[in-house]
Amino acid sequence: MDLDITAEQHDVLTLCALRAGDATLDWSLFARGAQSPEGLAALMDGQVREDSRAATKNRPLLQRALATGLDDARARVDDELAAADKAGARLVTVLDRDYPANLRMIGNLPPFLF
Repeated sequence: MDLDITAEQHDVLTLCALRAGDATLDWSLFARGAQSPEGLAALMDGQVREDSRAATKNRPLLQRALATGLDDARARVDDELAAADKAGARLVTVLDRDYPANLRMIGNLPPFLF
């Protein structure tokens, strides 16, 4: 794979690939929390540090999804990255310096852009 990504970028994508049954996980919550290495590590450990209604709703969903579907999520990410690489896509995550500054100012910022 030529699409060179860091372990942290892979973790952001993995969070977004998690499945919580019929419930939907809030990607923007992950994007806000993942903007620091400590925040990303906390999310990957099932901790949502934000104090909001979204955090309260998503915390148990995230913990359950991490416990039951982490390997599947990582495999889905690898498949998507291979497809993106084949298409010649470029990846930018909230962890990257070149993530658009104007997107960082909105509440529902996307965790990644292809």
